Amino acid sequence: MSVTIRIIALIALIAALIAAAAGLRTTVYTDGSYQAVSQANDKGYTWAQVTLRRDKITAVELKEFDGKAAEKDFATYPWAQARQANEVMPGRFVEKNTWDVDIVAEATSSSNKYREAVKFALEKARRKAAVTTTHFDGTFLGRTVAGPRGYGLAWVTVQNDNITDVLLKETDQTGEFKDFATYAWAPARAAFEQMAERLKVAAPADVPNVDIVAGATTSSQQWKDSVHNALTNARIR
Repeated sequence: MSVTIRIIALIALIAALIAAAAGLRTTVYTDGSYQAVSQANDKGYTWAQVTLRRDKITAVELKEFDGKAAEKDFATYPWAQARQANEVMPGRFVEKNTWDVDIVAEATSSSNKYREAVKFALEKARRKAAVTTTHFDGTFLGRTVAGPRGYGLAWVTVQNDNITDVLLKETDQTGEFKDFATYAWAPARAAFEQMAERLKVAAPADVPNVDIVAGATTSSQQWKDSVHNALTNARIR
């Protein structure tokens, strides 16, 4: 066999071995689209959908929700920097192939919430979990569907799969927060005080079974549902 043929054969063998090694490479993420939300404060939270293929972020969709858990309409939203963050950050995540990208100036809160939502979505996509709890640690917002009397909201803080704090709010039929310090219906005031304490000491799985407050069935049930929805937002898998 000539030297040239031997060299060609050796090159082909090396190429085959490289291709085989690439095919056997263990990927970090499972291909697909994954959704997650950031932690919440009184200004709201963000949502992200991250699409992955062969450990590459191929697409990112972002949404932002206000302090009443209503999605912001960036076609009419007045703060230009917030609109900019929503428009440009998906491209940054794709380009850098990571959640750890530069923020948008004067949209620090929104940018960091987007980063966190993408980070959480990537964790959900991991083949080997880096976070071993069922829920992410942090404070997450949940709300009910609006009805004729308004809707309930709950900010739920989770630590090591335990509820450590619950903050409840409720809107009236106009969408404004009720002031339970002056609210006329006494059972509703009692429910506002008691339901947070009852829900705070409940295990996440037991939230649907927490007793309601007599005379304030609607409010009590809305808050139970809100806490359940917040825990759903906090779930990893």
